[in-house]
Amino acid sequence: MYPNARGLSSFPSLLDQLGGVAREFDSFLDPGRVVCTRRASFPLTVRAREDGYEIAAVVPGVKKDQLELTVDKKKLTIAIEPIEKAPQEDEIHGRYLLKEHAEVSGSRAVSFPDEIEESGIEATLSDGILKIFVRKAVEAQPKKIEIR
Repeated sequence: MYPNARGLSSFPSLLDQLGGVAREFDSFLDPGRVVCTRRASFPLTVRAREDGYEIAAVVPGVKKDQLELTVDKKKLTIAIEPIEKAPQEDEIHGRYLLKEHAEVSGSRAVSFPDEIEESGIEATLSDGILKIFVRKAVEAQPKKIEIR
């Protein structure tokens, strides 16, 4: 075994990565999956319910007017546009000595396995959490059959 910078073998991390690839492959083969594409740096949580999907996006410091939600068939896209700052602002406040907070921008897309109701989408933004509820189309919801 060859030690890495932390004194551990790099072999376990390679196995972890291969395990991640295997999990991704397994999820690809699952026809009931919810697929998320990631192009930005804000995390998402998607939960399936019987009547629809709950989505939570962590977007600290983002204002409501920076967000744009679009829906197209079975796909919901969340886009964040950065706030344009006047160039004089940095001249007034001086140069940065440290700036660890980056402006979040970009988009994430969620594709659903079932048809959704475009008019049945609700969204709220509170305390840096964007909560979205996407209702399944009536024909996509499970139906209970009465037994006589």
